[in-house]
Amino acid sequence: MKKILMILAVVLAPSLLLAQAKKVPTNRATDNSKKTAYVSYEYMTMRVAKAEKKTVQSPKKGKKEAEKVQSSSERTRMSISFDFGVSARVREADLLKRKASSLKTLVDALNFLGSNGWELVSVSGNTYLLKRKSR
Repeated sequence: MKKILMILAVVLAPSLLLAQAKKVPTNRATDNSKKTAYVSYEYMTMRVAKAEKKTVQSPKKGKKEAEKVQSSSERTRMSISFDFGVSARVREADLLKRKASSLKTLVDALNFLGSNGWELVSVSGNTYLLKRKSR
């Protein structure tokens, strides 16, 4: 009986040990689980300048006076320009320039750009840096 148990142990031991072996992960380049997708971004600079008050020639003594702005729409008027750098997309630049003339506030401009996929990265004075994933 002891001999039969010993023979079974010798025959079954390697198969039981192999069944429990774990697969060792390798650091090969063909391993798809470790690949990360490369994401490229395109950047744009938006510059905002508020409209300056116009100077008018006074009828008396040739003095210049600043014209007082009366309406609230005149107070919020601003000039917005977009710079795409070297790789400018002509159609998109034209669309943004046309739309920028109808935007009244900075918040409107940022909301419009956000709806087109642009994200605000940084602000430096009147210059805004925006990015979005390349299409």
